[in-house]
Amino acid sequence: MKNNFTITQQNSIKKVLGWGYAKEILLHLKKRKIRNANNVPYSSASIRLIFNNQRTNDLVVKEILKLYERTKLQQEKDEEKRKNIFKK
Repeated sequence: MKNNFTITQQNSIKKVLGWGYAKEILLHLKKRKIRNANNVPYSSASIRLIFNNQRTNDLVVKEILKLYERTKLQQEKDEEKRKNIFKK
């Protein structure tokens, strides 16, 4: 079975998305209208299985990485704004 994420990557993603990461990923997949093979929205359990390398799904892994990158950039922008506000 191919590994989706290393332990370090999992921890980084959890740190950015929060420990309720499955809910954030589900919202992202729902917004992008991505469903499983049975045309049913993914469940939290299936997201956790994919995230913890117990099941593989390349599409979901790519979407998790997209969400991670977008969220991380937004957090960095927010942090920059906070720094600029408190400098004044």
